[in-house]
Amino acid sequence: YVGKPYRDKGIYSPKLFDEAYEIFAEAGEKCGLRTLKGMEYNVPGTGDFLIYGDSCFIVDRFPEIFDINVRTLGELCRENGSLLYQAHPFRDDIRIVDPQLLFGIEVINGAKCHDSRNDIATAWAEKYGLHRVAGSDSHQLIQVGTAGVVTGMDIRTNDDLLEMLRTDNYTVFGE
Repeated sequence: YVGKPYRDKGIYSPKLFDEAYEIFAEAGEKCGLRTLKGMEYNVPGTGDFLIYGDSCFIVDRFPEIFDINVRTLGELCRENGSLLYQAHPFRDDIRIVDPQLLFGIEVINGAKCHDSRNDIATAWAEKYGLHRVAGSDSHQLIQVGTAGVVTGMDIRTNDDLLEMLRTDNYTVFGE
């Protein structure tokens, strides 16, 4: 999770991002899981965004990256071949953004402790032709696996993941 509050508290840096990835990748490998780099990014006053693809372009722009707006974030994602989704866009504390700035939105968020209004997110995706994604938003063990995507593709790299997302070669699941 990348956001200004963490930067302001001094607990986030590009080095920590890379170190955390390596720790998760090593642990995942021991369990037979692949780990790909991705990012949940917070735009103050707006909400959370999921960035799929190589996120080095964000890490390389520290610390000024914390002060960009959604339009600039979307442009950076497009310029760098990454995909930008708005996460849980209909929670009370989130501001939905112009659909033209996004590749897609999270239509199913499995966090039971929040009212993510998944039904409204699904209708929004249909209305604006946005790509859909789902996630368990696992901040507690009970949330693991409550939502996600299933594909028949063999996803080994970020390029594989991007192909799957761009072609909608998956199914979302969850409540």
